[in-house]
Amino acid sequence: MVLAICSYLDRYFLASTGNTFYVCGFPNDNPQRVRKFVQGRTHFLVASLTVHFTRIAIGDCRDSVLFYSYHEDTKRLEQLYSAPSLRLVADCILMDAEMAVIFDRKGCITDWAGLSKELMVVWLIYLDYDSTPSGSFKSSSTGVYKISYRLATNAFLANHKS
Repeated sequence: MVLAICSYLDRYFLASTGNTFYVCGFPNDNPQRVRKFVQGRTHFLVASLTVHFTRIAIGDCRDSVLFYSYHEDTKRLEQLYSAPSLRLVADCILMDAEMAVIFDRKGCITDWAGLSKELMVVWLIYLDYDSTPSGSFKSSSTGVYKISYRLATNAFLANHKS
């Protein structure tokens, strides 16, 4: 069962099942057939996949975010680095090649700069009375990332408009 999917470099897509993720595509000789080019494994269940140009970020259920790069010529995945602290990732999004914004299952939104190894808590939101997360990242047409929840978050969005 596919848990997460996203497009990659206009001719590939990423898909995850369990703790395995795949770089897949459609070969030129048979465009009706999907071909798995390479697979990677994480320690725990893959919760989210996101890309920014050639950088791939894998949101793992316990290991936080893992950053990969895919080399087309050798058809290999290279793990570049991972976030230093453990968190239960619900969703993540890459803002640029080294910056990931992470929405965890406890209701925290954090940003993590990969190369500078800095972790900063941006905002803490209690989503439900039992602190169950109920949202995911959405991209608006203006390029401003907003977060959709079941509960009203007007105060949060009003304070964080760009």
